[in-house]
Amino acid sequence: ISGMKGKLIRLPFRALTAMDEFFSTLGTNASLYSQATRQAIKENSKDISGRVAELVKNPSLDMIEKSSHEALIDTYRQPLGKAGQHIQAFLKDSPVGRFVIPFYKTPVNLFKWTFDRGPLSLISTGNWKAIAQGTQEQRTEAIGRIVLGQTISAGILLEAKMGNITGRLSDDKAKREALMRQGIQPYSIKIGNKYVSYRSYEPISSWIALIANTSEILKEDKGLNVDKTTTIVMETVKMMKD
Repeated sequence: ISGMKGKLIRLPFRALTAMDEFFSTLGTNASLYSQATRQAIKENSKDISGRVAELVKNPSLDMIEKSSHEALIDTYRQPLGKAGQHIQAFLKDSPVGRFVIPFYKTPVNLFKWTFDRGPLSLISTGNWKAIAQGTQEQRTEAIGRIVLGQTISAGILLEAKMGNITGRLSDDKAKREALMRQGIQPYSIKIGNKYVSYRSYEPISSWIALIANTSEILKEDKGLNVDKTTTIVMETVKMMKD
């Protein structure tokens, strides 16, 4: 589409691309400094800061490749797996699919980010593959993701049990409406005396929602089974879809 009309239509996409490039640049630089610091420490350099600056200014090919890959992860643009690629190809070739789901890669990568780092990090095949087959650096990063993810998740669960973090509130419509009349809102964090929504802050939102929904379901009826687990996942996916 040419002319001013085309420029206006493409403006939101250009803005999104600009934001991607901004955060991609931040991710690339962060990765380079991280790798350079590790290398300087490994070399027992007497001037750590000087060696880091030198490595960042003249990075190796491996450092450049790794930083580029991590920048894609930071902006949720990394290549999908085989299953994801097949679905993406189907959507691309289907006029209906492209209309219903115009953006596919980013939501999938957001979900994978949460899965690898959130409460389900213990069962992430990516983490265990890195631990079993990866380099020392990859093993350390995978273990770090699991430990940090479980620690943060425990804190979120504690706050959810105290009522400071909410999920979908309740299956019971009357109970849910009663809570909302008291000012308690779904998918929110209590700040002072007010509940502030944490929706749309992906990939953190789904991480918090998964734990909050689990806490609320267990409060209503103790014990966890297949049906309840399905409900927890579906409620969280529904929030992500919204």
